[in-house]
Amino acid sequence: MTEQPEVKETRSVYLLDGRRVTIADLTSVGLLAAGDALRFKRPRMGQTHKAVVTAVGTLSLEGGQEFRSPSRAAGVAADMPAVDGWHAWTVVSSGRSLDSLRQELLDQVAAGTTGETVMAESAAVSPQDRYERLKEARARADAKDPVEISIRDLLARWDAKARGTRINQRIEADLANHGLATSPSFRKVTIDARVRLITASQDAEATGNAPDGEDANELDVGLTVGNLPSALSGVVSVPLLLRSTRPSRSWCSTDTRSLQSSQAAILCAGR
Repeated sequence: MTEQPEVKETRSVYLLDGRRVTIADLTSVGLLAAGDALRFKRPRMGQTHKAVVTAVGTLSLEGGQEFRSPSRAAGVAADMPAVDGWHAWTVVSSGRSLDSLRQELLDQVAAGTTGETVMAESAAVSPQDRYERLKEARARADAKDPVEISIRDLLARWDAKARGTRINQRIEADLANHGLATSPSFRKVTIDARVRLITASQDAEATGNAPDGEDANELDVGLTVGNLPSALSGVVSVPLLLRSTRPSRSWCSTDTRSLQSSQAAILCAGR
């Protein structure tokens, strides 16, 4: 029997309650390894994009750019504004999607935390219960029978009565870990409005937005002078606006020594 990778208990609560799963999480438990080749096939376009998992938990594209976000990596590779990279990228050796590996990690974590989670006395729903409900919601979304719920009831599943920055981020992270999003966005409707829990892929196709918000703080760690947008757009000249009031003698005597520009010479003419 194949031995299952051990999941560290110190990570468990966070993965089930408000933190997005990352590529680094998958590599840390052996579900992915540095050097694993990934591909993103687009049959209709006749294209196959490639990436490699790095030792620091990023995806490296063929052009050398590296991304922590699978969705951002897929979007750049395919030149598309919105792609659910967790579904798009598959491991070449196994044919499994990153999404299926993410679900396996969450299943392992949930199994390892049964009976471990200590709830606050006021908490109505435990992370374990939330995990089970989100897993069911994902199954229904895949079957095109999405769960429909009011914002008020959605918030209650996270023991909240109102929206706010922190609770919104927790809800979005937990939904994203299960490949889910709300339609319409739960941030943009009234508290008694109803939303559907759909897959992130369906949401990306319908809205054209990044599927899970994971690239909001994404850093392209592989940028060089050769692939910076500004380096590819040509030289732009921004003229220095002449002052309406001529500068002082002291400014001219000091600053122009370092500037040595024609604009400074004009400004200081006669000083």
